[in-house]
Parts: sequence; C-alpha cells; structure tokens
Amino acid sequence: MKSLRPLPLAALLIALVAAGVAWAKPAANDKLDDVYTVIYSLADLPVYRLTEGAPEFDPSAVIALIESSIAPESWGPGPASLAEYAEQKSVVISQTKERHIQVIELLKSLRKPTKK
Repeated sequence: MKSLRPLPLAALLIALVAAGVAWAKPAANDKLDDVYTVIYSLADLPVYRLTEGAPEFDPSAVIALIESSIAPESWGPGPASLAEYAEQKSVVISQTKERHIQVIELLKSLRKPTKK
C-alpha cells in the first residue's frame, strides 16, 4: 500500500466538501472516462488498530474492500490509483467519475447506523 506525504492545499482546486469528500474540480468539457482525484475522509470509520495502547490509522480493510468490489480490474498500472493519506486520516483515489460515485455509495453504506 502506498502512503502519501501531505499535499499542499494549493495543489488541489477544491470544489466540493461534503460527507467527508474533497473533490478536485473537473473542467466543463470532461468526459465520463476522465480520471479525477478525490480525497475521502475515513476518520469517522473504524479504521484504527491499537499499537502499544494508542490507536493508529489503518485503512487497509477499507482499501481492500474498495479495490475488490469496485472495478477490480481498473486498479493497478495506469491512471487509476488508491493511496493512504495517513496525516489526514483519508485515502486519495484517482478514478473515473462513475467509479467515484460507486466509492461514495460504498462509504455511505459503511457509515449507516446498524439497526438494533
């Protein structure tokens, strides 16, 4: 799993911040198969492990779920990528708009409260 160093905010043009998602603004003439980079906050999900008593950010289970359930063939060499952004308790995903919608829906389902 790749880990990113902190990104300078000036490097991203943030157009939308909602439900833990920061979206780099696409141009008006973008196509459906264009790749966008989105930062997804995972801080509110159970993505921590205990190390010597202190919780440590570990999104490996969520990353594996995303890569195995959303177009598994698209991850790997090429423009689509997924990387941990530990400093912000997030993951950075470069993927098509259609697949970002699937990621958003998957993360929403993980955030839903369980019924008793």
